[in-house]
Amino acid sequence: QTLHDVVTGLPNRQFFSTRLETALHKADRGSGITVYHLGLDAFALVSNGLGRPAGDQVLKAVAERLKAAVAQEQAVVARLDGDEFGIMVENSPTTPDVSSLVDRINHALAEPVSVDGRGVTVSTSIAVVHRPRRDLDPTELLRASDLALRRAKSRGPRQWELFDSEADAADRADFTLAITMASAWDAGEVQLGWRPLVGLHDGGVAGVEAGLRWAHPRLGQLDHRRCVALAEQTGLIQSLGDWLLNSACTELRRMRSDLPLVLWLTEGQAVDPDLVGRVLGVLNATGVEPERLRLGMPVHLLRGDSPEAVDNLTVLTDAGVRMVLDGFGAAGDLTCLEELPARAVRLTDRMVTGGTPLRDQVLAGVLSVVHQAGATATVDGVDTAADADRWRTAGADTALGSHFPFDGP
Repeated sequence: QTLHDVVTGLPNRQFFSTRLETALHKADRGSGITVYHLGLDAFALVSNGLGRPAGDQVLKAVAERLKAAVAQEQAVVARLDGDEFGIMVENSPTTPDVSSLVDRINHALAEPVSVDGRGVTVSTSIAVVHRPRRDLDPTELLRASDLALRRAKSRGPRQWELFDSEADAADRADFTLAITMASAWDAGEVQLGWRPLVGLHDGGVAGVEAGLRWAHPRLGQLDHRRCVALAEQTGLIQSLGDWLLNSACTELRRMRSDLPLVLWLTEGQAVDPDLVGRVLGVLNATGVEPERLRLGMPVHLLRGDSPEAVDNLTVLTDAGVRMVLDGFGAAGDLTCLEELPARAVRLTDRMVTGGTPLRDQVLAGVLSVVHQAGATATVDGVDTAADADRWRTAGADTALGSHFPFDGP
């Protein structure tokens, strides 16, 4: 009972780790072993929507199908935790290659699982550690597979990722940064930074963007996007987001600046049920008028299944805050612009990079439609005079980037 999972009857993580250690030591030097770390896609939807008994039925079915998929191999299938499974294969001359075995696993899970007379679709993301070192500790191996699984899941459902030592080292460094960010903030290393929002047609400063800057003692200056990505990994983003808004508003009031303030919400902030109260509370405490705040919201949330984001945008707009559709440029974004009370967009990075005559022609058409809808368009990443000329010609209204020097609001 201590070595097996109660729901599926499979070996558990402890059993799996022990077998890994044994297999690593006795593995053939030429063929070695391969570990497959699986995470079911959207399993929480099954458990939350149909109930825990339904989730258990799915787990049992997945366990049986995985065992059948590797029945011809010298393999161990285990339930590692929650919706995650592990498969350890002791390779032989007849063992299929990694890609073929991944296809076999996906095929085994392709048929819907019957739960109370209803078919439930199951897919999985897979991390693969192929022929690891024989002296590798099982705990380290599973840590590596877990990071690779995260990378696979980040690309969407039913993806697989082969462990890469360079990517693993980068991920480990990233996690170390994320973990130490809170203490760096307490120490004053994470600070408020500014960029000017510049009018492309008159060259005047149309607003100021407030962002995070981390003066890291070893890595140097980390910009806002890097800081946000790190803060989101540990849940620090809510506290940092509140601090950023409060600090920016306080600084503008102290300097008696009347420039509009621009901030960009993350996905987590955009759907936060307390977002409206947090924003309006800071504005009220600092005395900054709501009309001066330009708040960017990821547009893909507004065209997806995120009613919280739509509600937040609508209520903030009613309160006077000027909302910006951030990442504009995909199919369906124009509908958001037409149906929601936002009159500004920031173009997606995909549209900004790699200028070609054909792409510029498409951009000009997009910008023309934005203007016809009564909205203005901002572009980020304008780092040279040529970039500024390109976007001025295309019809963008305002721009952000290193091309524009700034001494502060």
